[in-house]
Amino acid sequence: MAMSNYVKYPLVLGIVCLICGVALAGVNLATEPIIDAQVEAAKVAALYTILDDNSLEVKNGGAVTDLAWDGDHAETLETRKLVPCADADYYYYQATSEYGYSGSVTFGALVDTNFAVVGFEYIAATEDASIGVPYAKAITISIENPYTGGSLVSGDTVETGASARYTQPVIELALQDIIADAETI
Repeated sequence: MAMSNYVKYPLVLGIVCLICGVALAGVNLATEPIIDAQVEAAKVAALYTILDDNSLEVKNGGAVTDLAWDGDHAETLETRKLVPCADADYYYYQATSEYGYSGSVTFGALVDTNFAVVGFEYIAATEDASIGVPYAKAITISIENPYTGGSLVSGDTVETGASARYTQPVIELALQDIIADAETI
């Protein structure tokens, strides 16, 4: 007795979908450690990119040291370090914004002893690459153009369009968490 087309085609489609799902899971399993390693390398490089962009160098013999904290803002702040430079000490943070339009943005930020963010470096994102990521990559915060609060759109910090309207506020909130934490040091 021949199998009905009503059974045969869905069965074949189901088997093809199962095979494709297993193949995709295998690719994800193989690439996940590579992607994680690239993100970790970007996290380490972010501090030195910010220092280079601001013509800052770690003091001779000085070491970048981790600073422990009580866990305030633990939902956004991942790392806090003391960075001794020739002109002053700075605090370096790695943070991940809350969920924006379609994900979050991870970045590094350098804060001076006046509690102004004087450096920003995009690290990675789960945010849609066509929506929030270009906005995050366009943020230009430096010693000459610091961020002390308010909107990132004001001044020369960044230009944005409607596509970043969800990403901008969550990055600003993360930056404000950084400033609030630095004020407690």
